[in-house]
Amino acid sequence: MLEGLRFALVLALGMATAAAGEKGTAVADKPLLVVLDFESKFDGGELGRFVANNFRAKITRYRLFRTIEDVDREEFERAAGFRPRFDMPVAEALDFATKHLKADMVMWGRVEQAGGEKLRIHTRVADRTLGPDKLRLDSAVVVPNKFAIQLGVFKQLGELTGLKDIRYPPLPPDA
Repeated sequence: MLEGLRFALVLALGMATAAAGEKGTAVADKPLLVVLDFESKFDGGELGRFVANNFRAKITRYRLFRTIEDVDREEFERAAGFRPRFDMPVAEALDFATKHLKADMVMWGRVEQAGGEKLRIHTRVADRTLGPDKLRLDSAVVVPNKFAIQLGVFKQLGELTGLKDIRYPPLPPDA
């Protein structure tokens, strides 16, 4: 069954990469980043899942990395007995992502209350090229409320990619 899921994952990735390639973007050359659900203990995980989905949607929409669908990732988590936690060692997160999902990078984090309606989004990204004991990103951002979560997500994706504003990629030199 796990092999069947792996085949479906590879097929879905291939189709997504081909579709993105048709639009002229070299998504196929980008690393595969798996976004695990974020922790949010104060609300039973609801905002944590929302933040993770927000990251996935922006990564896909702006073609920042290759990524996989939630349902595929969740099946692999269940089959491997893996449960993402904010305080898990980098090696544990990277091991799961690289062995089970063939990913290059893995993102996880937590959402916590920061006083009043404010929320703190703490994001971590491990990269297999850096090894199992180093993080590529370890960033926290405070947003005024749950309606501003996407601003924090954009900020952290900008830190991860080095782009000033990922919503508006730079124009090609011949534009």
